[in-house]
Amino acid sequence: MAETAVVARKDLLRMGRSSPRIRAKFANSHEVPRMGSHPAGRGFRFATGSEYILREDSSRVLHPVEVSDAEWLQNDWLMIAATGIELGLTCGVHSARRWFEERGGPPMENDSMHWMKRQPKAEWGKFPEIDTTHPSVIRVYDFLLGGKDNFAVDREAGRKLRQVSPELVDIAQAGRGFVRRVVRFLTREAGIRQIVDVGSGLPSARKVHEAAHAEAPDTRVVYLDNDPVALVHGRALLADNHNTSFIYANLLQPREMMAALRDQKLIDFDEPLAVLVAGALHRVMPEHDAPGIIREVLAPLPVGSYLCLATLINDGTGNAAKAEVVGGETLGRLKFRTSEEVLALLDGLELVPPGFGCVSAWRPDDPEQVFDPDMIWCKGAVGRKVHT
Repeated sequence: MAETAVVARKDLLRMGRSSPRIRAKFANSHEVPRMGSHPAGRGFRFATGSEYILREDSSRVLHPVEVSDAEWLQNDWLMIAATGIELGLTCGVHSARRWFEERGGPPMENDSMHWMKRQPKAEWGKFPEIDTTHPSVIRVYDFLLGGKDNFAVDREAGRKLRQVSPELVDIAQAGRGFVRRVVRFLTREAGIRQIVDVGSGLPSARKVHEAAHAEAPDTRVVYLDNDPVALVHGRALLADNHNTSFIYANLLQPREMMAALRDQKLIDFDEPLAVLVAGALHRVMPEHDAPGIIREVLAPLPVGSYLCLATLINDGTGNAAKAEVVGGETLGRLKFRTSEEVLALLDGLELVPPGFGCVSAWRPDDPEQVFDPDMIWCKGAVGRKVHT
């Protein structure tokens, strides 16, 4: 029996990396890509209508209709396919060209494409609406890094912030490099094989799983975020990666967040793990009790586990104060912390050398290429849990 998931927002069609011509062609229509692919491997088949059909029992081609000039790229397909979220399904990629080469012809109606894999309903959680009328922190971050997973409202906000603080681009790059080096340390030197990335944003921006698997392919990586774009994109992108998961969770509800990791058996709490909170603290307001949140995160971790913290700092240097004001006006309330406030969150942990400081100076690949610490008002550290 076929079930239906409705593609409610044509904005999803504009999220992908298709050519401007194809985006323009489909942006104002009700055509959505349907399972099946162009026999030449250039794009995907389409069907007219506002509903996207998936089967619960398997993934099959349903009434394919050729569009010979389609240049639909993989990312668009992933974004739309992930709307099957209500069915508890996620989408992997089996390219049209590969199918054509292996099978000697195009997929026919009812051919199994083996694109879907079943996941427990509990793992998917609530799927919130995607708001394209207000900028999102993770999409603005994607814009600053030169990504394409953002909307016009995000780009406008990013440009405003960049006018106030041109160094934000360097800060975004420095933060991404910091996370990559931390993951390399955790897997290569600390022997960690479980990593939880809280407030991860888009996996394509952070690529924690790629950094971890480059050192240790058996490392289990779990991304957590409550941004719907991150959720859709992440689950689709990671569908075929059996050592990586993406779940809907909120750092402001730390007890529920950690319980979800345990209940869904995504993490073995009998073994050391690492939790990354690198880029989420700016959304934790004073009334949310940041120290209490960190205590809840640390409580179930076994001794030998690690916590990585990194956040934007306002110590009165650079353009941090102006960026905090403008960022709050464009992105909603933000909280830049002082160095002392962040250090207090790390109290009781054994800091990994070089300790707490500018993220660009934390074990740099090339000390000669470190960003100017006075311009990078983002600091962080990695701490090891040594007491129960």
